[in-house]
Amino acid sequence: KRAALFTTLLAQLTPENAKAAFEAFDRTGGVGRFGRFGDNSKQLFMNAWARMDGELAVKALEEQAKANEGQGGGRGGRGGPTGVMDMYSALTGWATADASKASAYVEGLENDRMKSMYTSGIVRGLMVNGVDEAVDYVSSLPEDSGDRSRYMSTIAGDMLEQGLSSATAWVDGLTDASVKDGAMSRVAEEYAREDLDGAVSWVKEHADEAYAASAVSEVAERWANQDPQAVIEWAAELPDASQAKVYYEALDEWTKNDPAAAREYLAEMPDSAAKDSAVEGFATELSREDPESAMAWADTISDPQVRSQAITEVAQDWYRQDRAAVEAWLPSSGLSQEAQETVLQPQRGRGFGRGGRGR
Repeated sequence: KRAALFTTLLAQLTPENAKAAFEAFDRTGGVGRFGRFGDNSKQLFMNAWARMDGELAVKALEEQAKANEGQGGGRGGRGGPTGVMDMYSALTGWATADASKASAYVEGLENDRMKSMYTSGIVRGLMVNGVDEAVDYVSSLPEDSGDRSRYMSTIAGDMLEQGLSSATAWVDGLTDASVKDGAMSRVAEEYAREDLDGAVSWVKEHADEAYAASAVSEVAERWANQDPQAVIEWAAELPDASQAKVYYEALDEWTKNDPAAAREYLAEMPDSAAKDSAVEGFATELSREDPESAMAWADTISDPQVRSQAITEVAQDWYRQDRAAVEAWLPSSGLSQEAQETVLQPQRGRGFGRGGRGR
């Protein structure tokens, strides 16, 4: 009955009666992420209202947040957590109707975390009008924005609902290479899950492009779970720019299953950038069981940046197992102050396959 009444409300919603309906949510207790009755009716309502009058809908949420803050209900306003999902839904609806105004509002926010989240809402709102509009919007964002890949991944997820062939064709047709990486990575992840051979062939076609780096890594990681040695053979067929990620994934997985064989392979491998990445994958995986041996291997990496990252990651494992030993070793480790502080952090920062340097 409640669902039927709510459907009727949305069907009869107008700019004139929306504010009264919004106030009714307060009176009935339907405030919060899932409302009093455990559903998302408030969010659906805010989306519908904002499509009619985004400015007024957002203003109402701001006023509500300030009132809650005054009553001790937590931090509110344009950046606070009170009603975050309600605001997200409102901005999504507003973007569907008037993306320029919704985007301008989000740009005016001071809280970077909220700005990033609400920009995602803008992207979702634009997707209602068409994928091309959403892609154009993401392309318009600053290139140094680290979130562009995430937004493109969201759009790619929508394209995947139309099937792999449609999704890969869409990625191939993207003309802005600067936003292609997030889309290709998301599609490659699904492709490798459903058809590994097809995914290998697809990413290989793009392997010499910077935007394909994460996609190559996704496929290599999935394949390495099954046959790391085959992945190593594949790496030799790839451009130098893509080999590092593939070697990392292959040695990481090989070390899980047969560390002795992986160690033997590395001992015969000639010095190169690819070997540096392979040793990094080996050392950061070996450090789970034998951090001191892993540290010795990490220290053999030629590239200073890669070596520093590998040593830092290995030291994090070592620190969890023997804090006193690491605290005694750190001052003479040669690591920068920033890296030393990272070692002492509980949150692990991994390499290619764990959300670090490669992704």
